[in-house]
Amino acid sequence: MDEPGDALSAYEAKRRRRVEENQRMLQSLNLPTMSRPSARPQPVKASVKLEPTRRSSRQEKRRLRAEKEERESRLKDEQEMNKIIEKEERERKEKEKKKLLREFKRKRQQDLKEKKLLEKKQKMSEQEFKREEHEKARKKLLKERERNEIRLLEEKEQKRQLQQLRRQQQLREPEELPPEKVAERNADIQRLIQEELDKQARLAKEQKRREQERQTAIAQLEAPRLEQGSYSQISVTGEGGTQTTGETPSEEKTEVPSGGDFAFEFML
Repeated sequence: MDEPGDALSAYEAKRRRRVEENQRMLQSLNLPTMSRPSARPQPVKASVKLEPTRRSSRQEKRRLRAEKEERESRLKDEQEMNKIIEKEERERKEKEKKKLLREFKRKRQQDLKEKKLLEKKQKMSEQEFKREEHEKARKKLLKERERNEIRLLEEKEQKRQLQQLRRQQQLREPEELPPEKVAERNADIQRLIQEELDKQARLAKEQKRREQERQTAIAQLEAPRLEQGSYSQISVTGEGGTQTTGETPSEEKTEVPSGGDFAFEFML
């Protein structure tokens, strides 16, 4: 884009060129020139009304037409110059507007950044409180898990002792028994096996129910942290490996003894 000084220079050159063209046109018309007044007093002439001749009328029309064209040319140049000035003014205002808009956006981003930093500092105490509550709940779940593991170990030990006792009883019995005794003993053994299987099934069902309740409690405790997205991962160490707060603990497998776990000797 040209500078205002260059635009004015171009406009001035164009105006001068048109003035010179108009002057050359007037000179080509051979219009009569007015005589200069002499120093001598001129006799007073009677006023005579002169009728315009055809030639002078044409010359007058040409002169008027040339003056009109010059005025129109000057007006057109002024309009073009005004348009150039208005365009430059609009562009200048547009640049200022864009500059102010960029400054406003920068200021707004800076304010938002400072506001977020202040809110983060204010939430630190609240997060510390929630972190402590979460740690308490985690320790409680760990204790419950340890109790369940101890209970399962005790039940397995009782089962082992029961099986060992039955084997010893079988070894102490005579090698041959009457058929009715064998049938009665087999029935008792089947009944004991079924009772043990039912007991193990109930224990497995109860363990599964407790595990579901524990999973629900963990999910309720983890929900606020997941929504805020600001909690750091807290490692939870147990016998089964390392567990983090963001992970769902794996379900504990409850062993249900099958019929093969019971070693009985059927004597017929």
